[in-house]
Amino acid sequence: MPKAQKNPVQGESGSFMTVYEIADQLRVEPLTIYRYIRSKKLTAYKLGKDYRVKKEDFEAFLNNCKTVK
Repeated sequence: MPKAQKNPVQGESGSFMTVYEIADQLRVEPLTIYRYIRSKKLTAYKLGKDYRVKKEDFEAFLNNCKTVK
């Protein structure tokens, strides 16, 4: 599997992360992240065959996963 880029992709509407960057950060398999996207637990944008996730959406996803609020 190809390694993810270290820095998020910068766009006009903020920064984006790849599935591999998120999987790396959470120490899970990329397949797990794809499952979160498919089940709509994590919002993502599909560009061709790849997905990108806004950094803000990833942070919101993490906040929703907290066990203690």
